Amino acid sequence: MKTKLLLYLTAIIALASSCSNEKHQLAIQKFESQVSSLNDSIQELSSQARQLTKDLKHTQDQKDSLIALVQTYGYYNLLSNIDYTYADFMDTTNYGHHSDSLHYWKRGVYYELANKNEKICGVKASIISNQLRFHFIGIEYFKQGNRFSTSIYELKPNKTLFKIDGFDVFYQKDNGDNLETYTHEYMCLLLDNLVVRNGRLYYYKILDFDTRYYEVEITDKAYYEYVIGSEKDPIALEAKYLSDYCVYRAEYALLLNPQKTLIATNHGESLYFNKIKHWTGDFEDFSYSMLEENTESVDYNLKDHLPKNDFHTDPETKKDVLIGGMAWHPRENKLYFDNSGITYRCIWEADLDNDKLTKIIPEHHAIHPFYFEVNTKTYLAYAEKNKVMLSYNPN
Repeated sequence: MKTKLLLYLTAIIALASSCSNEKHQLAIQKFESQVSSLNDSIQELSSQARQLTKDLKHTQDQKDSLIALVQTYGYYNLLSNIDYTYADFMDTTNYGHHSDSLHYWKRGVYYELANKNEKICGVKASIISNQLRFHFIGIEYFKQGNRFSTSIYELKPNKTLFKIDGFDVFYQKDNGDNLETYTHEYMCLLLDNLVVRNGRLYYYKILDFDTRYYEVEITDKAYYEYVIGSEKDPIALEAKYLSDYCVYRAEYALLLNPQKTLIATNHGESLYFNKIKHWTGDFEDFSYSMLEENTESVDYNLKDHLPKNDFHTDPETKKDVLIGGMAWHPRENKLYFDNSGITYRCIWEADLDNDKLTKIIPEHHAIHPFYFEVNTKTYLAYAEKNKVMLSYNPN
């Protein structure tokens, strides 16, 4: 009996040991599977870490290259709050003309439209959330239908183009002017278009205008608001949105300075400056007839400053100078403007306080300057045929 009981207990112990070994083996196998899976994860993380190290090195190389570029061009202050927008802004602008006169600003192509027949005008810049964008108007003339096809564009920080809106206008003048002349006129009529303010772009479409006489006038507009960077449909506005530019005709426009203390009057071949004395109303109320009542003339005669050998009388307009776009410095009494005569075109800086006139952009097709600043550095964006140009003051 004892022997049978001993054999029975031995069998039970052996069976229990076998079951225990089997459970233990399963546990070991499960643990080995977890270790293998963890090892795969470690290998994946190690691979990602190696790639990240390469990316960081590439980023550092880009930053080092940018720093060298910035220091070369004297742009050191741009490095504060640096991001890829400014890196792209700096690195992809083809600044050239380094052997120019000391008075000329450094300048180059920032963006070029693919369609060489489409001309750019009215360039504006905005910096929102540390991102630089440009807005401008593109126009193309089609002989069939005698019309200008007009587009409102947004150039995003990555230099992709978004068309916000567009419209066509019939343009056939009775006096038989050539295409070059009334392209200039049509561009000048749009100088008060595109207002960048508070993260919005305000613009208008031309609904109707009068081309029966020598001086063209817009007779009806529709105004819109676009949220910058949204790529959403613009919103129609009930009332018109005021600009500091007041364009009455192609060769007659007023521009108020940011302090509302000076006004520049472009009268085609003439440029006048007036100091505001009493006026405090809306800009649209400040018409030409009110100049004598509310302003006093500034002693600055443009023609006294123009080099006599730098202009030739245009055979069609009989004018030495044909003023186009204008832009005030935001704090100083300086006006930037283009001479858009057909024979010669360039951009000038009129310094009223120091009684100076300096040519800063010498290219003949440079028009419509727009002044802006990035970290205390001074820039002009402007148009040159189908290109958005960018320039900066090296001094």
